[in-house]
Amino acid sequence: AEAEHERARRIKVTAPSAERLGHSFEAFDAVYWPWADSHKSARQVDNERPRWKAFAGFCGVEHLEDCTPGHVERFKAHIKRKGLAGRPLVDESVNNVLRDLQAMFNHAQKLGVYAGKNPVEEVTRYKLHRNPPDFLTRLERDAIFISAAEVGPVIFDAVVLARFQGMRLGEI
Repeated sequence: AEAEHERARRIKVTAPSAERLGHSFEAFDAVYWPWADSHKSARQVDNERPRWKAFAGFCGVEHLEDCTPGHVERFKAHIKRKGLAGRPLVDESVNNVLRDLQAMFNHAQKLGVYAGKNPVEEVTRYKLHRNPPDFLTRLERDAIFISAAEVGPVIFDAVVLARFQGMRLGEI
């Protein structure tokens, strides 16, 4: 976490060198939210609004084109530590916020209220470790295999298949 904060601090936060067209956050709001209300689920819009509002307030710039990867890196470090509602966010939640912001910038380009490279694209996401949880201890697993073998070969085969294929009880 400290390394992320240091990296965010080192990234230079300046306006991009491309010509600034002056698309304001208010212009984005006026175009994007009516579109989102008619094309996205209410739940998705309810998730996006506070994320965008927090990002816009955090950046402290007037125009979308003034947002840089440095702003996004700092925002990433900020929401990891402080969250959006006062509680720190886990890595997966931070990645979800970045995913939504990136999609919103991309759509702002399509709607004509943003010109420039998406500043979220250059920000690295947190690496998530996807190890499936082991619900049984080795002793419990072995006891189930022994019990299934005592019942018969068909039951034993079904239990082994279920265990190693990740099947749920209703799928057997």
